[in-house]
Amino acid sequence: TIAVPADHATIAAALAAAVPGDVVDIAPGLYVEDLTLPGGVILQGAGIDQSTVQGQITVSGGEAGIAFLNVVGPGASQGTCGVTAGAGNSVLLVSARVLSFHRGVCLDPGPSIAVPWPTVDRVSFQSNGYGVAVYSGSATVTNNYFAFSARSGVYGADDASLSVVNNTFLGNSFGGNQTDRDAAITLGSGGASVVRNNNVISNLFGMACAGCTATWSHNNVWGNTTNYAGDASSAPSDLQVDPQLIGASSGNLRLQDTSPLIDAGTS
Repeated sequence: TIAVPADHATIAAALAAAVPGDVVDIAPGLYVEDLTLPGGVILQGAGIDQSTVQGQITVSGGEAGIAFLNVVGPGASQGTCGVTAGAGNSVLLVSARVLSFHRGVCLDPGPSIAVPWPTVDRVSFQSNGYGVAVYSGSATVTNNYFAFSARSGVYGADDASLSVVNNTFLGNSFGGNQTDRDAAITLGSGGASVVRNNNVISNLFGMACAGCTATWSHNNVWGNTTNYAGDASSAPSDLQVDPQLIGASSGNLRLQDTSPLIDAGTS
């Protein structure tokens, strides 16, 4: 374990000294740095309300991990990406928060990589242009919260394959349009995506695709200005019901005891 700032004053210096298998442990505080995260290294904070990186994180040289960290950008219109894993690279991003980037997470690993596919799990995406954008290869997007993305919550390019499961989408795509396929969940053609058990509520466009090749089921698509856009359409197991959240306006997205979504998904 390499501690910041105890062992190194900056995160960048700690990452420069790290080797695969190391954990760079960030103490509470604000760190204004753009970072290159080496493969095999885990970057972890003290919690999303304690350790904040104001800057971009780029994975280089394999698969890296990011956890318990708040990653903040300059705004959704500034053309930046919060966490990037490009060709041949992968990232495991868990228990984090990503906000105010043009694209929160950019995944472009290529059609075949030697490391596990990128995974985004238990992350809160708020006020980005796009939450997670996948341009090639495969990615797993599970148990996340996507709120107020100007364009899309999850965006999959043609031939990208995504597993989008157990996520909540609220208030996304109000700066988007159907021509660009913007929606809470938007997918291209040619991939082998799976979309299940998502709560897609109060977005401009709920689910959208072009030349749909995805498999979806057991999603609640409700209260969107347009529930299904492009070539998307409701699956027989989809619901269109009020989820009965305890308090969406206050950020409490838990279900009330009377919610019709309880035990309505698929295992």
